[in-house]
Amino acid sequence: MRRNTSRSGTNSITSLVSMIIESIQVIDPDYYEFEAHIFFDDAFDVDEFGDPAINKFVRQFIEVVDQAASAVHQTQMRLKPPKKVKTPYGGRLQYILPGKNKLTVHLKDKNKIRHRKRWSQVMYLYYLLGYRLMMKVDEQTRKEVISENTFILTLDGDVDFTPQCVHLLVDLMKKNRRLGAACGRIHPRGSGLMVRSFFF
Repeated sequence: MRRNTSRSGTNSITSLVSMIIESIQVIDPDYYEFEAHIFFDDAFDVDEFGDPAINKFVRQFIEVVDQAASAVHQTQMRLKPPKKVKTPYGGRLQYILPGKNKLTVHLKDKNKIRHRKRWSQVMYLYYLLGYRLMMKVDEQTRKEVISENTFILTLDGDVDFTPQCVHLLVDLMKKNRRLGAACGRIHPRGSGLMVRSFFF
């Protein structure tokens, strides 16, 4: 565009701006924002000074976060150390994953809050529905839009899944607004008596 007239330059820029606006207005029906929350029961031991310290399972988890990111991206990755937050129930580690996705690890201290899976469910439902939706969003119509497009996938720590499976599940839930929950079937891997007991 070095020696073009101002009119042809304006036309080019107008065309570029039109393309940018059109690309911004494209709504991808599969677009989603993703964040993960992991709840650790009994996450603390007592150190030699009598203070709470994270246990070996939490330390083991922290060690494998980089390994998992490297395996998915098929290159050596080192994430920034997590932000550590003290909470009324124990503590929280906040990671920023590639793509700016959040991973929050909730560390429950059994001396401060009830432990076990059901209480973790109460915690994440309150956090997502009570705090994130009801307290942080003021406008009622915005609350409705967010609640209609919020999906919670809960799993045990030993379950693996693929993104395609999650997309299929979310598509199914979007198509049928009356569908409030779905339960998956366990597909065991391997061989032996224990694996065969899952087939019924």
